[in-house]
Amino acid sequence: MRLLFIFLFLTMIFLACKPSQSVDLPDMYEKYCVYNIEDERNTKRLVLLGNDKYLETGVLSKGRKHGPWIEYHEKARTPRLVANYERDSLYGPYHEYSEAGQLIFSANCKAGEFEGEARTYEDGVLVKIQHFLNGKLDGEIKTFYPVTSMRMISQQYKEGKLHGTSIYYDEDGNPTNEFIYENGEQISSRQISEDE
Repeated sequence: MRLLFIFLFLTMIFLACKPSQSVDLPDMYEKYCVYNIEDERNTKRLVLLGNDKYLETGVLSKGRKHGPWIEYHEKARTPRLVANYERDSLYGPYHEYSEAGQLIFSANCKAGEFEGEARTYEDGVLVKIQHFLNGKLDGEIKTFYPVTSMRMISQQYKEGKLHGTSIYYDEDGNPTNEFIYENGEQISSRQISEDE
């Protein structure tokens, strides 16, 4: 609902604005048609491709991304990324979507890096849960079979490297293999028998 409200609001801005020729933008925007509305604190901009397809919408403050920002798929015209920025760095909720509009990745960011739990989806089904600390994988990572949602892999990470026990499961949820890692290096492995 919130995404729909943002989209409608930005569409109204687009319809109410005239193209701006005097906007000082970073070089990356020079090939796009840019519509803007200025207020006392920020310049709010709606950035379009030359053929009137949305590319990005958001707020630039002093030439930097700041606040809510939406990037769109070029062909589908649907949101590809919905994120929040603080002084040109990702900060807060971060969501990626397929061209069909399905959520494919959800995380939180802090100072431009992933922080905390992140979730990956395939066709609307949760397939992976990851944990980040200062932009690096840290903690338990769980991967699931997309059809059954049963656990496929359970891994431990520390500071971006495999560290601890990794267990692989069959489609019925039974453990099949176990690997032990220390600082990214495998130190042992074994097959797990059905009677364990």
